[in-house]
Amino acid sequence: MEAYLGDLGRDLLSAERTHWLSFNVAPRGGIDQERHLRDMLGQWIDGTTDPLHRLAQARERFNAALSAIAGQPVYRTWDPADQIAFVGLHMPTSSEQSEADMQILTLAKGVIEYLDVKALRRLPGADAKAATINNLEGWVKHTSNDADTLVDPLRLLQNLRSNGAAHARTKRWPGFLAAAGLAELKPDEQFVQLMIGTTAALEALAAHAEAQV
Repeated sequence: MEAYLGDLGRDLLSAERTHWLSFNVAPRGGIDQERHLRDMLGQWIDGTTDPLHRLAQARERFNAALSAIAGQPVYRTWDPADQIAFVGLHMPTSSEQSEADMQILTLAKGVIEYLDVKALRRLPGADAKAATINNLEGWVKHTSNDADTLVDPLRLLQNLRSNGAAHARTKRWPGFLAAAGLAELKPDEQFVQLMIGTTAALEALAAHAEAQV
């Protein structure tokens, strides 16, 4: 969470300032240009390049496009707690692996684990016995030759979740990072790139589905 010092000075009780000061993180990279235009200059901004907002939009578009082909929603209804966690996804405030792991867990849960495998098995080319991502891959292969580009980012997310973020880190973790070109990045940077790649995959899969309706 971010807050302007002026707002804190005006609204935060003096008795609470020491407590909240302990959570302060030094800013990095400067203020986002769109936030500056909106918050400081009071200008109207059409749209947003905020990657978190783009992720939410991509998930909705993906859901609508594939649901139209499957004939039913491909995402299960949110549990309120999980929905709050997903909406609360944020850019990491530190380079600690533990924070990146929590973000990966939330991202994987909202994007992959909430997929309804029964709905995905209704997609053309899907396998009635296959797991979630394999059904997506089967559908893409049935309708295109670009399965790796469209599906691999989601498989990477699931692999990082299962081989480190959710469980004891396995020997496969470094290999997944290296194959994705993330090995030389800090954990917070890895998560940001993972999120951007996941968003791009959802958008590409949605576009692929929309072209078939």
